[in-house]
Amino acid sequence: MKLQHERRGRYLLVRAEGKLDASWADFFTEALLGHIRNGCHQMVVDASGMTFLSSAGIRFPSPRSQSPE
Repeated sequence: MKLQHERRGRYLLVRAEGKLDASWADFFTEALLGHIRNGCHQMVVDASGMTFLSSAGIRFPSPRSQSPE
């Protein structure tokens, strides 16, 4: 898994390449959470370079995917 990021106006573009499976899920999650912790709350993930995506790889928490408390 390889991640690259660049600012695009008010958004951060994150390009993901390679396989995103259970072995890379924590790396992917921590990378995105790191950007959020640094104040980047608007991201676009370009997954066009991914060669494989498992359900374990897409478990990243999203406000839209979480049920309200």
